[in-house]
Amino acid sequence: MKTLLNSVNMKYLSITTGIMFLVVLFIVIIYSQNHYDFPLSKTNIENALEEVDLDWHIIDEYTINEGNSVFRLSSSELVQTLTISSMKKDEMFSFSIIPNIPMSYESIILDEGTRKQLLQLTCELTGIDYSNSIYRNFYKYLASRDSLKYGDTNWYYSSEDKILMISLKASSVYIGKYQISSIQVMNSAFFKEIKNIFATHTTEKFQSEGDQVYKGVSLKDLKEDFSEGNQSITRIVTIGRLTNTQKIKDKELEGLILEDSDYSLYAKDYLFAYISDRTDTIKVLLPRYIEDLSLLNNKDKEWHITYHHSSGIYVVDYGLDIH
Repeated sequence: MKTLLNSVNMKYLSITTGIMFLVVLFIVIIYSQNHYDFPLSKTNIENALEEVDLDWHIIDEYTINEGNSVFRLSSSELVQTLTISSMKKDEMFSFSIIPNIPMSYESIILDEGTRKQLLQLTCELTGIDYSNSIYRNFYKYLASRDSLKYGDTNWYYSSEDKILMISLKASSVYIGKYQISSIQVMNSAFFKEIKNIFATHTTEKFQSEGDQVYKGVSLKDLKEDFSEGNQSITRIVTIGRLTNTQKIKDKELEGLILEDSDYSLYAKDYLFAYISDRTDTIKVLLPRYIEDLSLLNNKDKEWHITYHHSSGIYVVDYGLDIH
């Protein structure tokens, strides 16, 4: 009996020890991750460079105003320099890396190793857990998209409340390929603010240029007005709820070029969806990042939309929260 009790006690001791080890390991992992306060300091940058083992060093430092910091970095191995900037204001923060390529070296494109390094440094400084899967997903998107056919673009990735955005510009030297123009990270509050400003500014631009703009019109009345007009594009601001997002097959948008663009639509950048009010429903093209970044919710929003009459397509810019 005593032997049995000792055996049971040893078993529970072993389990308890195992659990304690996992708890300690978890705490060590959590608290060993570097955390850098925004705006970033020179020490933050230097520590991050050392952490990810990158041969870059700071050559200039600027302070625009309180809450902002800007650094310029160079490497002995590359002709490009980097501009790293960060901002913190109230509950919003943002971060960016911009590769600067001298005009005499325009034929040089960032190689895969450098792209990985920039992504690693970005994740280290902004607290995103870097993994090879992030770069693999980015590279897969980069490799399958033809810049000559589809034009400039942004690639998005979300991690908790942070949004990573890599802006890609068509290379002027390597036809069909892309060059990274910037890597940005911002929290969702800052991202929403930027998108709100862009959507509102685009609507105001339509108005200032004398293009047709509908505000506060029901979807039913909107369709009736369109049937009588001869415009090419119209701006719409309407309140409604978005539902039923659907993936788009490549062939469904193949070769389609809208009136205000020189490039074809890339099917993987969009989803089909529906916006409804109390009077009617319209089928729209929704930028895929709006769903991928979990920016949708089952609530009415103020949608800023461009309607293309010749193709009969409603293209959503963004949906603003209604307060």
